[in-house]
Amino acid sequence: MNRENARGSLRRWVEPSEIRTVLLDAGNTLVFLDYDAIAGAIELSGFSIDTFRLEQAEYRARRRVDRKYLQGGFNDASMWQCYFDWLMEEAGVPSRLRPEILERLRRRHAEFNLWSRTKPEVRDAMARLKDSGRIVAVISNSDGSCRELLRRLDLLSFCHAVYDSAELGVEKPDERIFRIALRDLTVEPAQALYMGDLEAIDVLGARRAGILPVLADPHPRGNAVDFPVLRGVSELPDALGITT
Repeated sequence: MNRENARGSLRRWVEPSEIRTVLLDAGNTLVFLDYDAIAGAIELSGFSIDTFRLEQAEYRARRRVDRKYLQGGFNDASMWQCYFDWLMEEAGVPSRLRPEILERLRRRHAEFNLWSRTKPEVRDAMARLKDSGRIVAVISNSDGSCRELLRRLDLLSFCHAVYDSAELGVEKPDERIFRIALRDLTVEPAQALYMGDLEAIDVLGARRAGILPVLADPHPRGNAVDFPVLRGVSELPDALGITT
């Protein structure tokens, strides 16, 4: 099975009506990078770049992060610098400029989370999921600010709960964070799915907890997978058979 064939339906893995709880990642699933802010930080070093180029570079950098995680010996603390350095490398930013830009981005992120944008189709999808009577919750590797970020982006009202790794003291792919959510929501693993953007963190973590993992990948590739792949949360209501 390839990623294109995996798209569009969950019936190969589960009867959609049995899924009563939808668990979602935050970063790169519900909330996305502020590419205008990143372009501005880069341009202060004299390198001109457009946001479309940055967005394409981010996707390639994210896939590199995923591969690195799968190899082991990597965590969120070490990931941050690699991720943004790779993003700039993929975007063609000269290596001599990247250290000062990384420091600028780090300061900007500390002041105002760089993952600070969402999309209308995300809100629409979350509204459809909630209106279908399903429980919708977020499980995120975050710094304690996830709930406030979702509130600021008008997404929190769609969530029954938010599980932030900094608050719980455990982060994905450790299955304990998923089990905390299941216990709190009084949901059996077979009644839930989890969508996130990284195979090594989201897919493997959810699977360890017995939850159906769904990879959010806007550019599905042709390699064989044994889990469903959708382009994003906007495809999830239709994949679950939600008609309204």
